Amino acid sequence: MRNTPSFHPSSTPTDHGRQENIRVGVRIRPMSSTEAAHSRQRDIPSAITAKGPRTLELTRETQPPVQFRFDSVLRERASQLQAYDVLARPVVSALLAGYNASILAYGESGSGKTYTIHGPDESGEGLCIEPSPDQEREAEGEREGFSFRALRQIFSYVRDLETGVNVTLSCVEVYKEKLTDLFNRKGDKDLVVRHDKERGIFVQHVSEIEIGNLSEAISLMKDAIRLRHTGTSDNNNRSSRSHAVLTIK
Repeated sequence: MRNTPSFHPSSTPTDHGRQENIRVGVRIRPMSSTEAAHSRQRDIPSAITAKGPRTLELTRETQPPVQFRFDSVLRERASQLQAYDVLARPVVSALLAGYNASILAYGESGSGKTYTIHGPDESGEGLCIEPSPDQEREAEGEREGFSFRALRQIFSYVRDLETGVNVTLSCVEVYKEKLTDLFNRKGDKDLVVRHDKERGIFVQHVSEIEIGNLSEAISLMKDAIRLRHTGTSDNNNRSSRSHAVLTIK
């Protein structure tokens, strides 16, 4: 695998037509009501502005604006579906073509990582629409996050195959440098990150649950999300205080 390309002001991103191992996209979160009121009160414009589908401009008080180029830049009004189509759908398609693929959300507390990956957090309620054949198209317009949309894309692909395919899920929380199995919090064995030549990097003793259908997968994911540690931060009353890793095989 090639080294990750560095991003510098005004650097040119790789064309979409070329095969790349690593791609970087930016999603701008809308201001909260508190942030918007504070901005109006002090007459402070937004410091970050999308200047195109790949260009982000950073405005600084005492220096000229600086532009950065990425593989994709999503504005504040981008929907969950638009974000998934740009940032995640190609990655899942690569997975279905037989490649190892990963999606990583990175940002400060309150920047929208959990919302992007899992959807709105309402203590486990309203995370997504329960799947049914008649609701598939309607659900695509809802606010569910990448994890649920990825499961829909995967099971839609599997459903059209003539041969049987096994789909397994595991979900691990990393909190205060401790690993927790979100599918089996009462596990009697400590989770340990291992590496070998055949499996690569893996978590020893984690539950790997074989899933029979989309409804079962979504129900399992909703239960796992409810178990994550949350807390209050300056930017979010229910901020996820941990990292979560969902693995689909």
